[in-house]
Amino acid sequence: MQGMSQQAVRTDFVADPCVGTQAAKAKRIGFVLFKGFALPDVAAIIEIYDAANALAQLQSDDDAAAFEMVSLSAAGGPVESASSVVILTECVEQTRDAGAFHTLFVAGGAGTPDAVRDARLVQWLAREGRRSEAVVALAEGRLLLAAAGLPLLDVRGGMDGGLSGLNAIGGALAS
Repeated sequence: MQGMSQQAVRTDFVADPCVGTQAAKAKRIGFVLFKGFALPDVAAIIEIYDAANALAQLQSDDDAAAFEMVSLSAAGGPVESASSVVILTECVEQTRDAGAFHTLFVAGGAGTPDAVRDARLVQWLAREGRRSEAVVALAEGRLLLAAAGLPLLDVRGGMDGGLSGLNAIGGALAS
């Protein structure tokens, strides 16, 4: 239009209906859980991202989180860990329209053999794992990655003592 100046339009924001403002779009971090998953590994990584969010909020003028953490399971709802702690999850199929995950962490634990036989979970992981920037197996979670035909990036117990997986977490935090 003649006489009107052109302005760049930001597309990396989401509207926050609770606050009524626009915030920078957070990177989506998914945690794939199942009955009998190992809570300590998952909790440790959640704490890392929570600390990164707190740091990002201290360094910015708004309260926008840098990372959106999502707990996922095949059916959604409450999922009991191997230590009997229950985590509320979203159904993997309900995340289809929300965009790709920056990083997916796949839990391990005593329930992994049953999770590997869950066709819905394995098929979703195969599809979404290819859309994600990184998929990281936590211990026995490598069996789910193998079932889904995804390459292995194992945080614990790898040939390098888990350093490649820890570097992946650091890379996800930095990018």
